[in-house]
Amino acid sequence: MRELELSLLKACPVRCAYCPQDLLIAVSRDMLSPRMTAVTLAQVIENASAGMKDGEQLQVHWAGFTEPIKHPGFLSLLLLVDGFRTVSDHVLYTTGEGITEDIVWCVAQLPVAVSFHIDPRMEGDVWPLIDSGLIRRVLPKAWYNVVAAVSSRSKRAEIRRRVGGKVKFSRCISRAANIDRSKAAVTHDCEVTCVSVGKRKRPVVIPDGTAVACCNDYGLKLKLGNLAEQTWNQLDYSDVLERQKHPCVDSICHTDCHKAKRL
Repeated sequence: MRELELSLLKACPVRCAYCPQDLLIAVSRDMLSPRMTAVTLAQVIENASAGMKDGEQLQVHWAGFTEPIKHPGFLSLLLLVDGFRTVSDHVLYTTGEGITEDIVWCVAQLPVAVSFHIDPRMEGDVWPLIDSGLIRRVLPKAWYNVVAAVSSRSKRAEIRRRVGGKVKFSRCISRAANIDRSKAAVTHDCEVTCVSVGKRKRPVVIPDGTAVACCNDYGLKLKLGNLAEQTWNQLDYSDVLERQKHPCVDSICHTDCHKAKRL
């Protein structure tokens, strides 16, 4: 199984408190493509599928650094990717901002696992479809990550009742030290590794086709190449692997990345 993560916009209009969008906006300011086009995406999927062995398949994750549903052509892109014979299934990570009944019904017809990242303090687009029971009926296997701190047992119980599905209450996760923390950062002074550059690689592709190694790399420092121009096997992880060996190098891998593991 190959895994690919798509970041469809160069910046996200949903300004979640935990997300370092200011950093992404700064580094993508000169990017000519504000959103991924169907032409670029088709080339990315074709190149990501190149050189596959018999029986090997591609799992596509719709997330990256931005809200996928806020792309105005999200449904057409989803259907485009699903039409590739090499694509086995999808995982959609979404705040639910921009979601409609049409999107819910379309997603339900495809092999898509859905993870809602919800904030009960925000009455966004997803809540009317949750409260009406539509999402519960049409996407009964969807799961929910609550991205706001909820310590009260009664409030947690109310959220569980309201969504009617599997709920996880997340701890505050630093996107590789790109956001302020309420407690001291975790730093590593030795060689590290992580799942994103190990056996289970999942490069993140931004609108112009550039691939980076990690979904925590909002500063776009860990570039691997361009999947709109290169094949999967041509992506170059050598610089990332070298950075992980040396904590003195300016590397997000050594400073408060929840994916990094000491060697």
